[in-house]
Amino acid sequence: HMRPSFAHFPKTRQAALCGLAMALALAGCASLPPPTAELDAARQAVARADAADADQYAVAEVAQARAGLERAQAAMARGRDDEARAAAIAANADADLAQVLSRAAVARAEYAQRQAEILELRGRLQMEAMVFDASPLDLAPAAAPAAQRLQLLDADPRLNPFAQYERLQARQALAAAQAAGKRERVAAEQLAERRVGIAEQAARIEAARRDIDRLERER
Repeated sequence: HMRPSFAHFPKTRQAALCGLAMALALAGCASLPPPTAELDAARQAVARADAADADQYAVAEVAQARAGLERAQAAMARGRDDEARAAAIAANADADLAQVLSRAAVARAEYAQRQAEILELRGRLQMEAMVFDASPLDLAPAAAPAAQRLQLLDADPRLNPFAQYERLQARQALAAAQAAGKRERVAAEQLAERRVGIAEQAARIEAARRDIDRLERER
């Protein structure tokens, strides 16, 4: 049973505006509205991470997301909108990373369980042992810059159909990093790294879910 990726969330105008605001904010552009939408998005992302048991599977990432959200809220209360926006955008990415790492851990355990069940059944039926392909979740991450990793993800036929929304977010973050001024560039590049990592994990989870369904049919 395929679990929904971020791609299945409604593509609202607010989400599109948040993406544009992120690019403008990280490029150092002024005259943006108060970061209410970014704070709301960060809160929702933290809530999704909590619901995915991130406290069990992605402790550091979810803690960083909560701390970033607190910084964003404190900055907004002081009227420091640019600081609040940047902190909220970073917290959103940290929370999304925590959620996707948690989902990956759950999918990895389910994948291993299905394989073990099939091997046990084949043994009881006196059938030859089965050699399984490596799980998509066990693929080694590419040791390359974020932009190149996204290109590799797009070119991978096993992963290409999946995580389209997460890839869009990664492309937006990479574009924002390229447009960022000197002062904002480091933070923008770190955000792009996280967004590419999220896209990689999300694609692998969806591919693993497809394989789990196949293993279930085999069982």
